[in-house]
Amino acid sequence: MPGGDLIEYLKKKCELLPEGCTKKIIKQVATGIKALHDRNIIHRDIKLNNILMNSNGENPEAFIGDFGSSTKLKSSFDTSQFGIGTPGYIAPEILLG
Repeated sequence: MPGGDLIEYLKKKCELLPEGCTKKIIKQVATGIKALHDRNIIHRDIKLNNILMNSNGENPEAFIGDFGSSTKLKSSFDTSQFGIGTPGYIAPEILLG
């Protein structure tokens, strides 16, 4: 992706993003996560490095990448018992078992 990951994109901007741009990125990521969850897919490694930007410009689009840790559940009521994730990004409920 030409814009790199979200960390690279933010470093290149060297300033605070305008509120509208920030809202757009958050909405795109949330919409992507919802689309995955609607298909019973859990990503399990959402972090700034795995949000990819298609542009360095003012109106980038955000995409979710790196599905190496993802899994597809049998149903929306199913759960995954396998703990996985990047240290420092792991949800507290995973750490607590």
